[in-house]
Amino acid sequence: MSDRQDGPPDDAVRICMVCGRVLDYSTTRGWVHTLADEPADHVPVVALQSEAPQQAIPRCDFCQADEVVWSLPARDFRYPGLPDGSVGAWVACDPCGQLIKRNAWSDLSQRCADSYASRRGGITPELALGMRRVHRELRKNITGPIERLRQ
Repeated sequence: MSDRQDGPPDDAVRICMVCGRVLDYSTTRGWVHTLADEPADHVPVVALQSEAPQQAIPRCDFCQADEVVWSLPARDFRYPGLPDGSVGAWVACDPCGQLIKRNAWSDLSQRCADSYASRRGGITPELALGMRRVHRELRKNITGPIERLRQ
């Protein structure tokens, strides 16, 4: 098991051995739980997904739903609302994936804002606008059609 928490990340996915969630890499903090999993009740115990005895438990990169069934290929990009940028493909639940397939990005952004508001007890207009802007930037960096993940 790799518990290395420092240094630049490679392309290998890291998961937390405590909760099974995929981790993000922060240039200032190392491997951290994603925003959807914060505040976490534990410090991440980092392992390479390929070496972990459990399967990673992903979340939709859009609305944070637990059941991921789509992958949207994208180039890495930097964006002010994402301090460490966006790396690689974005995964989506079926409702978000269907909105992407229909090119219904305004509806997708609204779904994301509604999901955030229900989890956090509200959303500011600035954050909702920020979500739309991140989605706009993502659209500029899509490299192919959305694809159903193998189940």
